[in-house]
This record gives sequence, C-alpha cells and structure tokens, in this order.
Amino acid sequence: MKSKTLLFSGLSCLSIFGLLALGVIYRFSGLQTFDDHSLQLATQTITPLKTAILQTISLLGSPRSVVILTVLLCIYLWLRKQRILSLEIASFQSLGALAVILIKNSIARPRPSQQLMAASGFSFPSGHTFGTTTLILILILLLLPRLSTFPKRFLVSSLGLIGIIIVAYSRVYLHNHFPSDVLAGFFLALAYIFLGNYLRKKFRTSF
Repeated sequence: MKSKTLLFSGLSCLSIFGLLALGVIYRFSGLQTFDDHSLQLATQTITPLKTAILQTISLLGSPRSVVILTVLLCIYLWLRKQRILSLEIASFQSLGALAVILIKNSIARPRPSQQLMAASGFSFPSGHTFGTTTLILILILLLLPRLSTFPKRFLVSSLGLIGIIIVAYSRVYLHNHFPSDVLAGFFLALAYIFLGNYLRKKFRTSF
C-alpha cells in the first residue's frame, strides 16, 4: 500500500474515532440513542448457551490473551532470525495498549449496567476490540505476502474480519461495552495500524 494511501486511511479512521469520542464526551443524543437501542436488541437475544459461548470468546479476545499471543508471535519471529520485526511488533503492541489505557482514563466513561460477565475499569474505547483488531491485522499483514493466490488471501482476510466482529459483538452482548465503544476500538486500531505502517514505511518496508 502506498504511503499516501496509508496516511489518508489512517487519518480517516482517526477522524471517525475522534467523532465517536466527542459524541461520548458531550453525550450526543443520537449516539446515546444508538447505544441504548443496540443494547436493548442484544438483551432480547440472550440465552444461556449463547452467553457461555460469548464469554469464552471474550476471554480469548481479552487484553491478557492478546499479550500472550503477541509474546508467542514475537518469540517465533525472534527464533526465525526476524529480530527487528519481533521488537517492532512488541513495541507497537505495548504502545497501543498504553494509549488505550490513557484514553480510557481520560474519558472515564462508565460501563453499561447488568453485565453478563464482570468487567472493571472504564468503557471507552473497547480494549478487547482494539487489541484483537491490531493483533489480527498484524497476522494478516505477515501472512498475505506468503499466500500465492487471491482465494487464499481473501479467505485469511475474511476469517480475520469475522474474528474481530465476533469479539466486538461479544463485548456488547455481555453488556461490557456500548456499541460506540467497540466501534471506537476498531477504528482506533485501524488508524494505529495504518499510521504505524506509514511511519514504518518511511524507514523500512511495510509489514
């Protein structure tokens, strides 16, 4: 992807995140209506089996799981003599996690009530969605150059997107986040990936 495209895409996603953040900070009525209505719809679909499945998925997409998987990926790359890339990914993920924590504490949005799975801390943006999105996109960017055909690349990309959507949905279903939280986490992750790759491209090749 060309540098200008990466920059434009990153700034566009960052702008969407910024609009969502402003909507939360200033309590835009349209955004609050969207969040409340979406949570009501999720509540209407609650079943014991679905709750158990989505609780497991939520655990798999948790920041702790993302950290473990990132460490394993970095170890693998290190052992494959791709040590600079290993350190870059470790630093990238660490800075991203720190940024989410800072934003959460700055905006300090309370979580929804009636949680189906206990969650502490603030709600905006979704750390699960951010971490899952960045990790999956990194894996996709690492894998795509190694896949020789379009169907294979399409399959990997589609599976990654489905994984992100399921984790994001689980957070809303479990009433751990408002829909705007997971949307913000997603677009912040996209912005972070695009802009990070843009800056990296200035010094090295892209992922």
